[in-house]
Amino acid sequence: SDGGNLQLSAGDGDNGSGGTVTLGSGASSGGASGSVIIESASGSETGELSFSTGSATEGSSGAVTLQTGASAEGSAGDVSIAVGSSAGEAGSVTLAAGSSETSPGGTVSLQGGDGTSGGSVELSAGSGTESAGGSISVRSGASAQGDSGTVLVMSGSAEAGTSGDVLVST
Repeated sequence: SDGGNLQLSAGDGDNGSGGTVTLGSGASSGGASGSVIIESASGSETGELSFSTGSATEGSSGAVTLQTGASAEGSAGDVSIAVGSSAGEAGSVTLAAGSSETSPGGTVSLQGGDGTSGGSVELSAGSGTESAGGSISVRSGASAQGDSGTVLVMSGSAEAGTSGDVLVST
């Protein structure tokens, strides 16, 4: 038989905002704070985890933010988005900005962090154990009426040293 469901929902608002659902771990004055764990249980097929904001009929829809906390003395935590291994076909990770019929489409931004040395952005295709390795494709968007987009590859400027090289090799 099927297991029971658990639903947490806040109250509706007629003219104001609806209520908020907050899941928080316990604080600690001397040790580590508690964790919040949201997971689907294991089974012959596992369930899904879905995080999404509601649609908006007039204004902007809400945002989904995945962010670790800052650290005053230690290291800030990582944000990891990964697909599990599989004996069959492996899953994909898709980062896609939203489309718009009346305004420009959204932007996908990948940026390394600032620091004494700037963080890197690495794009690497997977290796193939029995066949060819994966490919990396960089291309601009097409246009039905105007010009297509530009592909720009450039290194950053340097105030004291030498700016970096742009290397293309096979």
